[in-house]
Amino acid sequence: MQVEGTLQPREKQNLERGVRLEDGVTAPAIIKDVRAAPFNYSLIIHEGKKRQIRRMFCPSGISGPGAETYPYGETDTGTLKESQTRQLTEREIKSLLND
Repeated sequence: MQVEGTLQPREKQNLERGVRLEDGVTAPAIIKDVRAAPFNYSLIIHEGKKRQIRRMFCPSGISGPGAETYPYGETDTGTLKESQTRQLTEREIKSLLND
């Protein structure tokens, strides 16, 4: 993801622990610095609350255009709309556990 600004070590730690939002605390995120234009951070989250990433970065004063989702392993969001979920197939679960 590309954001405007730089996260301080303490802000990264907060993201990795979980951030308190008005609808609850987020699950811990995995965040890494990336030096591959146009991205400057890689963020992996394990849930999909509405505008979660934008809201997680807001307390830091960091802003960005938003985030894109990408398939992980053999999973794919397919035709899911915002706020929709689906059960993972056995094959998808196995591929994630073997990663």
